[in-house]
Amino acid sequence: MSWKRKIVNTFVNHYFASAPKNSEDRNTLRIRSSLFFPNFDAAHPDEKEAYLTAAENLERRGIAKLNWEKGQKGERLKTICCDDFKKLFREAGKPYPQAEAERTRAMLRERKRVKSRRIKAKLRTKIRIREKIKKEV
Repeated sequence: MSWKRKIVNTFVNHYFASAPKNSEDRNTLRIRSSLFFPNFDAAHPDEKEAYLTAAENLERRGIAKLNWEKGQKGERLKTICCDDFKKLFREAGKPYPQAEAERTRAMLRERKRVKSRRIKAKLRTKIRIREKIKKEV
């Protein structure tokens, strides 16, 4: 699995694992770099470079923000933050949960409107029938 895919999938998994009660409360998700790459210090330099390149690529694309050890860019990545979840889920190839929830709410509102129109139409028909019966009597 590529480092980019591993980082994105880890964020998606943590998004669901740490979901706040109200989805509006979430604006950033921060994960320590050691969670992505626990054996960073013992890894081959090419593997380190691939990891850092993938993280920097996600930062350039506006998906992640990188926080470096000692506050400046170097070889030691401290945390990776995600604050654009729409881009994150698009990168993962998965539907964004808030967008899915809004689509579901919209479908339910439409269904309720249609049901309400049907009920009103039935009531109007019943009223017309009753009025017609009253006139005939």
